[in-house]
Formats: sequence, structure tokens, C-alpha cells
Amino acid sequence: MNKKRLLPFLIFVTAFSTIFVAQISAASLSNYPSVVQEKSNWCWAATGSSILKYYGLSVSQCNFYKEAKVNSSCSANETGTITEVMRGLSSYNVGSSLYSGAYSFSGAKYQIDDSKPLWVRWRWSSGTGHAVVIYGYYTAMSTNYVYYMDPASGTKTSMAYSSFVGGGNYKQTWTHTLYNVY
Repeated sequence: MNKKRLLPFLIFVTAFSTIFVAQISAASLSNYPSVVQEKSNWCWAATGSSILKYYGLSVSQCNFYKEAKVNSSCSANETGTITEVMRGLSSYNVGSSLYSGAYSFSGAKYQIDDSKPLWVRWRWSSGTGHAVVIYGYYTAMSTNYVYYMDPASGTKTSMAYSSFVGGGNYKQTWTHTLYNVY
């Protein structure tokens, strides 16, 4: 190949590699359900119910709430604790393990590759909290991303892992993780 053709060829190969090969790894739980929380403080019940739905169990947010709170009524609009989420999952024979803090990206990949979603608690800068579920990941242009389901709107979207972890100037901080959810 002569020198005049070599440079355009190398530019093409570099551009092709950057655009089409940059997404090195990706996986998602493609059938992960979208769920909208039924009450303003029920993100924890909605995410718990969505995890059970992913595993083929049809459990309403109200029934999840009752199992988690050990309560016969679900009329209250209460927040839930991590222990209550674990109790709610366990009452339907779905186990989980607690990790305090942000789970590593490689750990999240391992869980997703093993077909297990990750339950996540965020703390808002205002001091309140919110629960979401990670159901996938991908890497593009050397940046790691997670796919997650937000029960506030039922939206399934992605965010750069570093932004998802938050802290500092971000509006949220990833404080707790339920992993090995099965």
C-alpha cells in the first residue's frame, strides 16, 4: 500500500475501532420490569416488588409492604429500612446480602452476569433517601455505565457509574447495596 493510501486507511481503522469496538462489555437483565411506586415514600416497596416480579413472583407493593413491616395494613405512606426490604424479599424466599456503601463496578458486573439485580439505596443531599435497582451495565469510550430502574417514574435508564455513586457535589450518594439477590 502506498503512503498516500496508508494514512487514510489508518485513520479509518482508528475511527472504526473507537466507534464500534469501544463498547467492550455490556449486559442487562433484559426482562427486568419497570414499576412505579404507588405512594411517595414507597420506593423501597416498589423496588422490592419489582425484584420479586423479575423472579416470576406477582407480589403487589401493598403485600410487600405488609410482609416487610409485619403489618396487616398498608394504608400508611411510610419509608422503609434496609432490614425491612431484606425481610420482605426473604418472606418470598428471595435471599440477599447487605453491603454498606457503593458496590464496585466489577462487582456489579459479576452480579448482572450471574442474572442478579442489585438493590441500591441513595441518600439525597437533603438527607432523605431513595431506592433504585441496577439491572445492567456497559462500557463505552472507557466510561463505565449502569442501567437502573427508578420507581419514582418507572423509568429504565443509564448513568455513568461515577455519577451513580455520587457524593461530593452530586445530589445523591450511594450508601447501601443488596447483592446476591436470588
